[in-house]
This record gives sequence, C-alpha cells and structure tokens, in this order.
Amino acid sequence: MHLIPREIDKLVISQLGLLAQRRLARGVRLNHSEACALIANNLQELIRDGNHNVADLMSIGTTMLGRRHVLPAVVSTLKQIQVEGTFPQGTYLVTVQNPISSDDGDLDKALFGSFLPTPDPELFKVPDDEECKAEKMPGAVIAVKGKITINKGRKRIQLKVTNHGDRPVQVGSHYHFIETNPQLEFDRVRSYGYRLDIAAGTSIRFEAGDEKTVTLVEIAGRKIVRGGNNIASGVLDLSRTDEILKNIEAGNFRNILEPAGDAAHIKPFEIDRSVYASMFGPTVGDRIRLGDTDLWIKVEKDLTSYGDECKFGGGKTLRDGMGQATGESDEDTLDLVIINALIVDWSGIYKADIGIKNGFISGIGKAGSPDVMDGVTEGMIVGSCTDVMAGEGMIVTAGGIDTHIHYICPQQASECMATGVTTLLGGGTGPTAATTATTCTPGKNNMRDMLQALDTMPLNYGITGKGNDSDPKALREQVEAGACGLKLHEDWGSSPAAIDSCLTVCEEYDVQCLIHTDTLNESGFVESTIAAFKNRAIHTYHTEGAGGGHAPDIISVVEHDNVLPSSTNPTRPYTRNTLDEHLDMVMVCHHLSKNIPEDIAFAESRIRAETIAAEDVLHDMGAISMMSSDSQAMGRCGEVVLRTWNTAHKNKVQRGFLKEDEGTDADNFRVKRYVSKYTVNPAIAQGMSHLLGSVEVGKLADLVIWDPAWFGTKPTMVVKSGLISYSMMGDPNASISTVQPIIGRPMFAPHVPSKSVLFVSQASIDCGNIESYGLKKRVEAVKGCRTVRKKDMKHNFSRPKIHVDPENYRVEADGVHCTAEPSSELPLTQAIIHICSFLLVLASTMAPTTPSSQQTECWKFNMKPCVASLAALALASQVFGAPQGIISLANERNTNTATPARSANALEWIGPIAPAGEEVGMKMVQGARDAQVHHVGGLVRRKKTNASKAPQDKIVCDREDMTAAQYGETWAAYKLASVVGALAATNESSVVVIGGGHGHCVDLTACDEAERARIQLCNDNPQPNHVRVQTIAEYAYRIIYECARQDGSGLIWGQEFDDKEFNVIISGCPANYPPKKEEPKAPLAPPKVKGPKGPKKVEAVV
Repeated sequence: MHLIPREIDKLVISQLGLLAQRRLARGVRLNHSEACALIANNLQELIRDGNHNVADLMSIGTTMLGRRHVLPAVVSTLKQIQVEGTFPQGTYLVTVQNPISSDDGDLDKALFGSFLPTPDPELFKVPDDEECKAEKMPGAVIAVKGKITINKGRKRIQLKVTNHGDRPVQVGSHYHFIETNPQLEFDRVRSYGYRLDIAAGTSIRFEAGDEKTVTLVEIAGRKIVRGGNNIASGVLDLSRTDEILKNIEAGNFRNILEPAGDAAHIKPFEIDRSVYASMFGPTVGDRIRLGDTDLWIKVEKDLTSYGDECKFGGGKTLRDGMGQATGESDEDTLDLVIINALIVDWSGIYKADIGIKNGFISGIGKAGSPDVMDGVTEGMIVGSCTDVMAGEGMIVTAGGIDTHIHYICPQQASECMATGVTTLLGGGTGPTAATTATTCTPGKNNMRDMLQALDTMPLNYGITGKGNDSDPKALREQVEAGACGLKLHEDWGSSPAAIDSCLTVCEEYDVQCLIHTDTLNESGFVESTIAAFKNRAIHTYHTEGAGGGHAPDIISVVEHDNVLPSSTNPTRPYTRNTLDEHLDMVMVCHHLSKNIPEDIAFAESRIRAETIAAEDVLHDMGAISMMSSDSQAMGRCGEVVLRTWNTAHKNKVQRGFLKEDEGTDADNFRVKRYVSKYTVNPAIAQGMSHLLGSVEVGKLADLVIWDPAWFGTKPTMVVKSGLISYSMMGDPNASISTVQPIIGRPMFAPHVPSKSVLFVSQASIDCGNIESYGLKKRVEAVKGCRTVRKKDMKHNFSRPKIHVDPENYRVEADGVHCTAEPSSELPLTQAIIHICSFLLVLASTMAPTTPSSQQTECWKFNMKPCVASLAALALASQVFGAPQGIISLANERNTNTATPARSANALEWIGPIAPAGEEVGMKMVQGARDAQVHHVGGLVRRKKTNASKAPQDKIVCDREDMTAAQYGETWAAYKLASVVGALAATNESSVVVIGGGHGHCVDLTACDEAERARIQLCNDNPQPNHVRVQTIAEYAYRIIYECARQDGSGLIWGQEFDDKEFNVIISGCPANYPPKKEEPKAPLAPPKVKGPKGPKKVEAVV
C-alpha cells in the first residue's frame, strides 16, 4: 500500500465520516465531530474524483448539512472546516466557512458516496429559536453591558497626520509614534513619548495621500523609548528636544509644527465590553458558560491593564520596544507567558497573565514591558527570550490529579493526558489478577521496576505499596523502596490489625495511607474500622460504597476530621443507568462467580440506589472532598474531570444555587468547590501540594488550557512544567496547523523526562535506593501527609452527622434526608463525546469560539476565489444589459431557508452615514443603532487604478450589525462564489459603470421565490462611477466577513460609506414578498429582459 503518515491520518476522516453518514441515514442528528468528519470526508472524496476546483468545494461544503441534521450546539462550535487533498494539480487547501449555513442542507450531498438510502426529511426536526439562542450555546460568553475606558488617567494629544508616501502605512497601538514611517508628516516633537490611543493590538492605517487626525496617549511605566528608527531612544526627557529634532532632520523624516490644542476636551478611547471580550477575553463581571452545562462562572477580578494588554501577532503589542522589553537578559525575563487567561482555581476565578520560568509559575498578574506599561507585575517581564501562548477567551486550570489508579496498562497515560489529568497515583504491575482489583505494587523489585517503567511516561506518578500486613517489616521495606503511600484493600484483608500496622508505618515515614474497607463486615462494622484509625489521617476510597467498603454505611466516615474522603467516578452522578451497569462491573473486577450465591450477594450488597443518590448531595455539600477514577477496575480514567462537572451540573439542576452563590447570577462557589475535588485537594491529601494542584506562584506549571465550549471534556492544550505536552493538532504535512483531522497529539514535553515528577518517600531518597534506579524524571518526596485533616480540604471540609438506615439504606445528614433523582440526560455527553473519542475537530481555527468572541475578530482571507466569483457576477450583469438602471441576476437556491420578515421599505435609500474620512457603521433600515468602534481596516489588499478608487479603509461593525450579518454572511458568500463561477478568473480588470445619484443600483441578486434577499451595488455619487470588479469583490467581502462574527439570524442591511463612493447593500426582501400569486423560480442564468424602469441607464463597459 506504500502509505505514509499523512495518508493514514486521512483514514481517520474516512472512518468517522462514513460512521456519521450511517448515523445520519438512520435519522440521528450529528454532533460536532460527526458533522465535521462527514463534510471533510465528502470533500476528500470530491477531490479524489477530480471534477472540482478549490472554489467549487468551498461552496459545496456549505450545502451538505442543515441545522436540522445536527445538534443545536454544532452550529455555534463548527465554524470552519479545512481539508487538504491531492488535486490533479497537486495538494491544495480547501476552507469551508460556516459549514452549517441553512436549515435543510442537502441529504443527497451529505450521503455522497455512501450508497445509503436518503432518510425521510421529517426525521429531522428544525431547531426552534429558543434552543438556538446564543446563551444556550456551549461556552457562551455574556458580557456586561457598557463600555470600558482604556488608558485611563493619562495625558492625550491630537495630531494631524498625512501620508506622503505612495504606499499604505499601518501603525500599531504601542508603536512609539515619533518613530513611525518617514513619509508620515506630523508634529513629531509633540508626539515624543506618545502612542496611539486605541485598543491594544489594533492599528490605524494611512492610505497613500490620506490625512487623518489621531489621538495619542502618553506612554506609561518607566517611560523609556526603544526600537523603531532610533530617533528618540532613551528615557523620556523633554530637554532632549533639540537632539531629537536633529535626528529627525538627519533621517529625512517629514515633520511639521502644529499648535497645541485643548487636551482637556479630548475624550479617552472607549470600547464596548462585548467587543473587548471578543478581543481580550471576558473581564470583570462577564459570565461564561462551562461547556453545555448549566454552570456559569463570573470573572471576579482582572489583573491585566485596560489599554496595555499583551497581544501577540502582526502589529500587536508584544514587539520590540513596545510590550516586549528591550535589553532584558534571559535571567530577568519569562520563559513563557500565557496572556489574558481566565483562571479557574480553588483560589478564585479571575483574569490574568501567567508567567512561567524554569518550569514553575513565577508570576500571575500583568506581564509586558515596564518601560512603557503601568502595573507590570514584578518578575513578569516579557523579553526577547520569552515565548507567548495566547489565552484570550480560554480557561486555564491546574492539571488534574487522579489518586485512584490501577496501573493495568500504560495506555492509560494517553487517555488521562487527553482529558486534562496530569498526575496519577496508584499501584499495580499490569493486568494481573491483583492489579485489576487492587491499587498495590507489592515488594521492592516490583516497586523498582514500576518506577523505571513510569520514568518513560509523560505524566507525574506516585506508587502505593501493599499495606495489608499486620507486621510492619515488609511495609517499611516497600516505603524505603520508593512507595509514596500504602494501600489497604479488602481483597487482601482490611482488618483492624492490618489497618493499625499500616498506619503506624505511614506515621513513621510521612506517607499517606489509603483504604478500601471491608464490604463483608468480616472483622467488624464501620465503627471498628474507624476505631482502628485512632484519629490518624487516612484517605478513604469508595466513600459511598458501591465500589467497595462497609455495607451499607461506609458513607458515614465523612463526619470525621481525620478522614479524607473520595469518590470514584462510575457512580458520578446518579443516573438511570448507574445501578444496571454495576453488578457485572463488581463481578468481573473482584473475580466473583455468578454460580456462587454468596458472591452474588456480596456484589449486590455494594449497589444501593439510596447511598449513591446521597453521594450526589454530599458532594454538593462539600462533605466528600475528592474525585478519582478507579481506572479499569470499576472506573474510567478518562472521565474524572468530565464526571466531576456532570455531578456539579446535576446538583445545580436539582438543588439550585448553593447558598454562597445566591444572588450572584453565577456558580462561582460551586465551581471552585468542584474544581478543588480533582486538583488541590488530592494534592494536599497525598503530600504533593507544595508542587501541584493549583494555579499559584511557586507551583509547577502543570496547566490545562480549555476552550469554554469544550470545558471538562477535551482540552485544547496541556502544559507540563512549562512545556506543551499535548495539543489538538491538525495534519502535520498541511500548509497550516488547523487542517483536518485535528487530533489530540503528544507534543514535545513527553520527550523531556524532567518535565514530569516521580513522587516517592523521603526515606527512599535518603537511603539511596532512588538514585540506584537511574531515573531521568524529577524526583520529589511527598511531605505533610500525616498532619493533614479534612479542614484542610479546600471548599470541601463539611462534616455532617450521618445516619444510614441498615434496612432501607435511607441516608440522613444532620437529620436531613439526602436523596436525588437519577438523571435521564446529562451534558458533556453525546453532543461532545464520540465513539472515536480521540478525534476533536476545530470549533474555530482563527478566533476564540465563544459566541461573543466571534463578534469583531477580523480574519484574513485568500481573496482570489471570492474576487473571481464576484467579478463574474459583475461581468454577467454587463452582458445581460441594464436598460433601466436595474440588473437582476437570480440563482435558484439549494434550500428555502427562511429569513426574518422585514418591512416593505427595506430597501429605502438612507444616504451616507457620515462625512468622508470619518468612521462609519452599518445601520438597520428600521432604526439606527449606536456604532461601537473597532478598528479593522487594512486587512485586505486593494489596488488603486485610474478606473476606480479604493474603498474607505475602515469598516465599523456594531453588535447589532454583527448579529444580523451572521446568516447573511453564509448565504452571500455562497451566492458570490457560485452564481456564475468560471467567467471570473480572466475578467478581474473589468469595469462596471453605474449611473449616479439617488437610488442607482445594480441588483446582483433579486427577490423571488427562490431568493430571500438581494445583493445590490449602489452609487450615491451624483456622477457615474467606474468601478473595477476586483474592487467590488474586495469591498463586498470585507463587509460580509468583517461584520458577521456572531450567531444570530437576519441579514446585512447595508454598509453605507461616504458620499463619494459606492455601497454594497445586502437586505431582506419586503415582508409582503413573495406575492401570493405563484411565479416560476428564477433560472440559473437570467433572461435577457429589461428590468423595472429607473431614472437612468447603467452603462456596462469591459
């Protein structure tokens, strides 16, 4: 077969794509992974057929699946699909924007090549508006209404700037303005010590010949100018004016004196909070939904600085002399900074930059350059030795810790890493009978061998020895061989004598004791076991008892201060399937026989609906402190994080807000309680919290980066000791990293053993055993295991008095019945998790995926196919003539997606919004909206010719416009790319002449039964306008793409520019259209007939 890795990768697409087709054919609505794979696979097959080009496939990819064929969340998460395949001409990239862009799609296209029967469309319900609301989407962000003032309290000036060059000049927010291009003419001396007063990381573009008045704000921090053209390098000192002026003249920099204005009347720059959240991530007061759960968090504080945020990229802030400090040594700068991250930790839910040095978190606060920024946290300087990870719109948590692992197979490591768990503690030696039941690595040789084996694995590990021995001699030997804890298990005999012996050794060596108590009640009841503890610290596994332990009341141990209780995840949370799966689980795990009545009785005694239901409640009260898996031995190592959040969600739904969260409109306290269960509390219980368990300065940088839409299920990235260990990654051969299949893949940290830790006892280090093993990982001793108490468990130290009725198993906590209904449906399940769980496709490859973050992010595009297609439209308009000023080009649509009804005067001409040169915004015909300024100019290259003038360089999109534009974007892009097609490539230089004056437009599409909107090219200049079709294309696409960044319905109503240029209007048809009288649908090519009468003809010139 001669296959190479990238070809094998493509088989993942094929396998999952075909599976998705089978599910679709039987009427199953697809989840994200399935929908992406289906479309990607069909595109690959169409590429193989060799009958389509890239532009064709970009269009076809949007027509396969409709909203009715996918789960509601998919419309918000699946914003882009990219594939690369081998065309007859070679390998090329195909990008499909908004692949779910209609209600109905085309099932024949969706099932292409499968030879499956097309299902009845009625099997698929069209989603209603309620379930498609933005706030119901996974990872939704709801920003506080209002505006943020940036660079507050600083001096400002205004200068007039003229570009005398023959090319555009674009200046970023933090570039020292005095150092800008020599062909920009302005008062450079007055600009000394100032920069643009605009949002951090944005820019202002000066076209050739442009004259603009800009507002500058003084630089902050130590006020040191560095970089640029070295005109004014050094500490800001106004006494250097003459020297600087000489440098300006010597460098032939244009300079003009301008009298000082009244700075008191200069308004500071303000930015709408929703726009701010889309650029820098949510800030104080904003709310974020965790995945598709009912859990919402609210940002408690923001340690970054409004106006001086760190942003990486072209024209952004982290550049030399700006946000990146100049001349700082490696020793004094960060190795890595995660910028604008939303931290979710036991200690709080807040926004900050995270600085990493030598594998440890060295700072949390504001990173950047203290030369020009205020408030840079000590030790968080960004320099030329610093790498950057963008955290905007992302959530950062500490790496998860699973303290109940059976080391049955090494493949567990990959599954744990892929779900955000970075530390494992347990025991075993592989799939032996003992290891499949108990977490014990017995004996010195086994301990050495397993430590050496785990030395090659990409996680932190600790090993527990076998603690079931009434004589302490062998227990001491295991601890000295490297065990960081001892495990007591009923299958080895958890008698009071064994418990006492084990705890005695643990006290001697400062390691933790972990126990799975006696389900049989053979040596005594739960009271006997508690008495054997003698108030010594102990970690109790299976605190509920379904996984094992005193029947039926092991759950009562939660009331004791020396007991550190944990759950395993199969019972988390209680659902209608929990009981049914457990009997076989117990029988297999503990080697029981269905032919022996006593074995069946033993298994059944562990499965009690009443205590499992009570476990839900006790977790929500904070009485059970930790969550773990019991991997492959009645538990799932890849679902510790997921089931923790499912439990939190279920309790929110059934029990409402916790008392601490009431009135906050958020679940911050509950979220902090539950995140503690698998991060900081296991670390504290096992003596690892000096290095792990929280996002705090001084801890190892073991961090998990989550897209909020995928929170709790599939992390975007996992960092181990400051180096990326795991990441969602596309085709390694592809031209960019976001090409399907995007799969969670190991990165570089697994190849550096020292990025992970082996936890052992201090005694094993002191006696030299650990050194003799030749380990490459960082070796650390556990500490503080014997002094820890339940009161040390963060947000989970409740100790209610428990009573369990031995006959009906009713559980009461402080006299209150603890019960919960079994759930019939949970989040983070079928909408997210797929049978091929290793495959995750990109929700949005070029911007954060929360709904609000899609509002104003401006993306760069390959304009060639778009330009070509619209050029064809314009040329066809000329060919068919326009005798009365209106040319109608209609094309039958593949679907009949309805758009909101609009008034009959929807196309009423409303004239220019603002005078030439000023920033303008889109306006709804039925009511003007306040523009919310966001600079997005200069992202699209434009050509200036004698025949046409380039369009205005700023497009300002307000939130209402962006919401309205979402549907229009997809539809218009499809139309512009598919109506005429092939004529475009050779006619980019064609010129369209449009008559001038009020209402002179060319209809590129028209209202009829097939179309639900129209695209118009209009000219509000009194004189005829000669417009190159390439300019039209660029102009139209800027409007379509730059203003359509948020989910919603509706169409682009119009983008009106100054009174010297043309407009593209995409608008809804009148509410009374189509007429009741039936008319034929428009053909693919328009008939050669005259349009409605108008005041002037439109000339067509090629």
